[in-house]
Amino acid sequence: MTAAEMWLDVVVPTLVTGLLARALWAAIAVEASARWLLNTPANRPGDVDSQAPWLLVLLPMLREQAVAAESIAAFTGLDYPAGRAAVAAITTEREHTARAQHRTRLPELAALPTLAAAQLRGMFPAARCQAVAETVSAASRDERLVVLTSCSMPSRAPPTSCPP
Repeated sequence: MTAAEMWLDVVVPTLVTGLLARALWAAIAVEASARWLLNTPANRPGDVDSQAPWLLVLLPMLREQAVAAESIAAFTGLDYPAGRAAVAAITTEREHTARAQHRTRLPELAALPTLAAAQLRGMFPAARCQAVAETVSAASRDERLVVLTSCSMPSRAPPTSCPP
């Protein structure tokens, strides 16, 4: 028997048999692992709600009125067990006090012939000051106070009267 015949008659069939045995063992191991993973207590639907940890999301909302509703909606819309999560928005009393003080200046600002963005600092986010000043200045004298008031209270403003 030559080396080539011995290779084809003995070694190749032995290697192929070994590879097939290894493939069969791997398939059995994968199925056993999958069954074990699917049957673990963490994956049982009834246990998920009672074992889920409490989730408390603290959202700092200092001068974040423009995105507050969207942020809170995003966190309350999470796929998390009911009754195991809470969202808390954190503000400061200083913010509310400052906003109330600024509202007392609205009639004075509305009476100005032209309103500049610098006069609105602290009352609106810096990115909105210029647009609000232009909107209020473009309004008639009788409507300026109404427009300025609606812009300072975004939740009550008609969508077309105040710039974003």
